[in-house]
Amino acid sequence: MRRALYFAAREIGERPRAVPLPATWLAYYLAYRAGMSVDAIAGQADVSRKPIALRIAAVIALMGHPEIRERIEALVAEMGRVNFESRGAAICRFPGPSRLATPHIREAV
Repeated sequence: MRRALYFAAREIGERPRAVPLPATWLAYYLAYRAGMSVDAIAGQADVSRKPIALRIAAVIALMGHPEIRERIEALVAEMGRVNFESRGAAICRFPGPSRLATPHIREAV
C-alpha cells in the first residue's frame, strides 16, 4: 500500500496534472491492480470495504478517457519495474505493457 501511495502522490503532484483524482483514490486503484483485494486494502486503510470499492469504481469510470487511462497504465507498468525498497523485498510484476512508461523514467531506473 505504501508503494502505491508513493506513486499516486508523485503523479498527483506533477504539473500539469494529468489524473484529476485524490492521491488516496489512485493509490487504492494501483494497489488493487497490484493484486490486493478490496478487503485487504480496507484493512490497511482501517475503513470499511464499501468506501474503498466505491473509490476504485470511480477510478475505473475515469479510465474511459484515453489520456487518463494511458497515464494510469504507465504508473502500473512503472510500479512493476522500479526497485522501491532496498530491504530485500521481492519485485512483483504488474500487468500492463512497459512501453507506456515515459522515457525519462526508464533512464532513472
